Amino acid sequence: MGTPTLFTGILGILIAITVVLFIIAQNIVENDPKWDDPRVAQTIQQRIAPVGKLNTSGAPIEVSEAGTVSLISEAQAAPDYGSGEKVYNMVCQACHSTGVLNSPKLGDPAGWGPRLDKSKDVLYESVLKGLNLMPPKGGRPDLSDEQVRMAVDYMLDSLN
Repeated sequence: MGTPTLFTGILGILIAITVVLFIIAQNIVENDPKWDDPRVAQTIQQRIAPVGKLNTSGAPIEVSEAGTVSLISEAQAAPDYGSGEKVYNMVCQACHSTGVLNSPKLGDPAGWGPRLDKSKDVLYESVLKGLNLMPPKGGRPDLSDEQVRMAVDYMLDSLN
């Protein structure tokens, strides 16, 4: 019965020594005056601030050169290209001028053959929603449906 009492006594002495050392350490260390400086507090808050916020609104975002993020209004989302040719030149030509991933080339009736058998509305839908390896709206979700239709019309007109 002497062993548990001995262990309890040693444990009590170690705890007492720890408490005494903690009190001595608290009295030896002085308060650092820089912690009272509001600039230090502000710097700390900037360092521990979240890097970003979750965009749950579905609106597109814009990142400035300074690194700030802001939501883009619907009016700002897609530039107004003005014509199907401009939409093609800015978005579609990357794939449709070279035939990347078996995409039909501009002005190539043979490449467009199987697609021309379908109605224009079916062609619009496959471009708007994506088909095979082509992403919806050619990978530019900020384009309006009308802009996509203008680009499709421009590419179809090039076949004549």
